[in-house]
Amino acid sequence: MDIPLSHLDARAAGDAIGDRLVKARDMPSQLPTRVVVQYLSAAREYDQGEQRSPDRDTGNTVNITTQSIAVVLDDEEAAGVAETLQALRWLERTDIGPFRLPPTYRFLQPADVVTLVGDGVSYEIRLTSVNLLSDGRLECSAKLNAAALYTPAAVGAVASDSGRT
Repeated sequence: MDIPLSHLDARAAGDAIGDRLVKARDMPSQLPTRVVVQYLSAAREYDQGEQRSPDRDTGNTVNITTQSIAVVLDDEEAAGVAETLQALRWLERTDIGPFRLPPTYRFLQPADVVTLVGDGVSYEIRLTSVNLLSDGRLECSAKLNAAALYTPAAVGAVASDSGRT
């Protein structure tokens, strides 16, 4: 669904003009340079495996996030999970909102993906909160979204041994 940027500053009669699109962004030093996924490895007879996302160059900071999951994965799947988690964190570093929409958008719910269009730009966003105001308007917050992010191209490192002996 497309939402024109001109609809973002819905306000009550007599209210002052506000900002249509407010964005806040985390600093790169606060984001992971690498994501490590620990999982149950199918190739190692359900022993713990570990896959890492490619390192991001953020200057001199080294932030490593480790995520343990109790799921049996092969090496490529686990590498894809690590790559997706890292890319998702970097994509979602930008907070959008709060912005207000007119009552015609009352059907929107958190997790809906919409596209903001206008002024020669478009933003694909995922709504993170949708609150109904007393006058029928919606106050929303969102994160950037990219559907292609969930199709990783990572190649898993093969386990060095076959598991338990």
